[in-house]
Amino acid sequence: MTDAYTHQIVGHAHHEGLDTRGPLRALAMAIARVPRASLKGLIHHSDRGCQYCSAEYVGALRSRGMLVSMAEKGDPYENAVAERVNGILKTEWLNGMKLSRRKAPEVISGIVPLYNIRRPHASIDMLTPEQASKRTGPIPRRWKNYSSIPHVAANPTDNKSKNKLSLNNSGKPIQGLKKSNCL
Repeated sequence: MTDAYTHQIVGHAHHEGLDTRGPLRALAMAIARVPRASLKGLIHHSDRGCQYCSAEYVGALRSRGMLVSMAEKGDPYENAVAERVNGILKTEWLNGMKLSRRKAPEVISGIVPLYNIRRPHASIDMLTPEQASKRTGPIPRRWKNYSSIPHVAANPTDNKSKNKLSLNNSGKPIQGLKKSNCL
């Protein structure tokens, strides 16, 4: 779970299935960092995965006065902050590591604090997420405006797009995935 303003990972949980237990643990970790009164009106944005659409998860958000926002369709551009953080963790920190199910939670729990403390981001004025979280006032943003790139602005999900994203980075759909009834 990532703070969209500071890019700080505020909650995480390793879970093998797509049920709500893992996301609820990550949510509890994030909520524990914030005074309850500050949660009211906070916007929680996610994709439309079943774990986030579930009555239990949505209820946990609403019971704290949080607003629920979900991507319209399965487009990674609609959840760019989360996709970017996941990409950074995979390419810069995990870098092709093969982790056992037993070892993965330990390794990821060690990487998250390093990411928050050491990884600067151009989109938050070359600050680390930890530094950005301690700032008051606006943080200058320094990123490219991708809407000015013709092939992205025209149709970001077009199969001919040079920047088309896929979960396996091959440009081909992943075989064996089933469409969720939440999508």
